[in-house]
Amino acid sequence: MYSTIRDKVSSYQPLEIEPSVMDTRYYPLSFSYRARSLISNLSVHRIFPRTGELSSRDREDMAEYLEVNLSPLEEERYRDHLNSFLPEEAGYMERITAILNHYREYQYELGFTDDVSIPAISDFLFNHRSGDCTEFSNSAAILARLAGIPSRVVTGYLVSDGLQTNAHRQALGQLREQFPPLEKENPSDLYLVTTVHRHSWAQFYLPVYGWVDFEATSSAIPPQGGMDPNSLNVVIPDLQERTVYNRRIPIPWELLGTIALIIALLTAGGLYSIRWGRIIMLGIISRGSSEASAKALYRLLLVQLHAKGWELKRPDQTPKEYAGENPLFGDFARLYTRILYAPGWEAGQTDPELREKLRKEYRKLLKSGDAGPIPGAVKRILRLIFGLRDMRYL
Repeated sequence: MYSTIRDKVSSYQPLEIEPSVMDTRYYPLSFSYRARSLISNLSVHRIFPRTGELSSRDREDMAEYLEVNLSPLEEERYRDHLNSFLPEEAGYMERITAILNHYREYQYELGFTDDVSIPAISDFLFNHRSGDCTEFSNSAAILARLAGIPSRVVTGYLVSDGLQTNAHRQALGQLREQFPPLEKENPSDLYLVTTVHRHSWAQFYLPVYGWVDFEATSSAIPPQGGMDPNSLNVVIPDLQERTVYNRRIPIPWELLGTIALIIALLTAGGLYSIRWGRIIMLGIISRGSSEASAKALYRLLLVQLHAKGWELKRPDQTPKEYAGENPLFGDFARLYTRILYAPGWEAGQTDPELREKLRKEYRKLLKSGDAGPIPGAVKRILRLIFGLRDMRYL
């Protein structure tokens, strides 16, 4: 149902609401959902003694529902009408009861009017005194606000056993034959809701209880005879079962898995090719006598040591700092540092004696025992062949 506010409002607290289900086989009845709600059986007589006046907080929160968009002359006219039947010093529920009971002299007509303008409501209230549910509900809301009662108008559908005519039952029977989802339902539990069930009613705010529905037409003169509801035609859609094609594209999981495996193999192959290509290149460069040879030997040693189980050197560590964590690396680190800063470095050549000592220390470290948690020649070879973590050195 919808009210004078933009939000969607439910009269009863839902216990369960299932997601909408789309089934286009029985168009236009393509969507359905199930819901269960708690329905209150509280009567006005039970809440009458407990309902007091609005608190200051209530008035602040409900200010929007106490406003009346009337001109000064119109407001004066409505207030005069309200005071004509409202008892003096009337309590909260007494004011509501008086507003509803004053419609006893008004004629209720079946229908649903879309014109709820102030002139139309005024004409109903002061002149014709005959109208449908929209005129009753909107006039009741205005009078309630003038009486200090927050109010709003709700439009929706009114469904009950008494409003299910023979035409509705016959149409429902035809729908059950055409619409298989209804076949398993008990016919006595089904209601066919059509535009003839459109209805409008007022909600009044009651302290402690919140918003409560009130039927302004309940005290009015019932609709006059002359129209037989059973003579009205009920139009139902002509359901034609459709063939629903599976629009879901089958996912070729086997093909996708094969492609993913090929990509993984190509990626791994590419990485290993790059890694071994650089290792071979470093091995060739390290045989020279230039500063680049010393650097290549240093990087190649780090790769070999990682294969032996040594921790990876962090990018921010100098050779000396790395030797502080790995003492066996100390002599190589000192020689390498001397070569970097030795005379002749700027000319691109290294000292032959220092270079030979560096190579000797390189071979010494390669012959040293395994370090770290992965001992053994087999594991060392596997790490050297398949490891990728040492690519930071390359």
